[in-house]
Amino acid sequence: MELKVLGSVSPVIVDNNNCPGYLVNNNLLLDIGSGVNRYLDLPNVLKDLNIIITHLHRDHYLDLYGIIYLVKELKKDKNIDSCVNVYIPRKPRSIFKDIKSEALNAINIHSYNEKTKLNINGMDVDFIKVKHTKSMPSYAVRIKGDKTLIYTGDVSNYSKDDLISFSRNADLIISDSKFLRKNGIENNSYHLTSYEASIIAKEANTKKLLLTHLPSLCENKSDYLEEAKTNFKNTQVLEAKMVIKL
Repeated sequence: MELKVLGSVSPVIVDNNNCPGYLVNNNLLLDIGSGVNRYLDLPNVLKDLNIIITHLHRDHYLDLYGIIYLVKELKKDKNIDSCVNVYIPRKPRSIFKDIKSEALNAINIHSYNEKTKLNINGMDVDFIKVKHTKSMPSYAVRIKGDKTLIYTGDVSNYSKDDLISFSRNADLIISDSKFLRKNGIENNSYHLTSYEASIIAKEANTKKLLLTHLPSLCENKSDYLEEAKTNFKNTQVLEAKMVIKL
């Protein structure tokens, strides 16, 4: 299994990094935030691309519209044989309907929830619903092929126990790590601290922890790494263009 990091910060593009996007085995994309398209192998990747969007906050899906419009343009020129499948939550309903109407005759939109089970190119994919904000359903994703990869999406520590169970013995967990405990942020309702992410990785007996969703304007990423390594030594802070082989 191979993971390519296309973006790992939020909420805006900075320098060479983008909002969240993680490409597994070149055909399964986890989130497609602002700027991710510039690191995709377009148009070649469109021949067989599956996209899972963990929730419908704009920093996690805005570049999807670019894919939709590009496929429409290429189909007009009869210059592409594409198959793009996108899996998104049904709520908020207004956003789901907007994406589906824009995607008409271009790409395939599918809804999912915590009961959904997929098989994408030989990899089993399943989901759990996690706590992020009251108005925005969010999901963590487990991908199991020759290795097991967990992506938390955006999540708060109120989903700690569920995440530990869901991530048990995984080879890799890509975890939301928006905040620092040393700044007095702990057990908040929106995101994990890197310290909380490390506890989840340790208690789930995962092999490696990758910290993501750091603030776009973060000046010292070593603080996040140091805080996580307090509990879990095999930790890395993600940067765009990283390639990780499991």
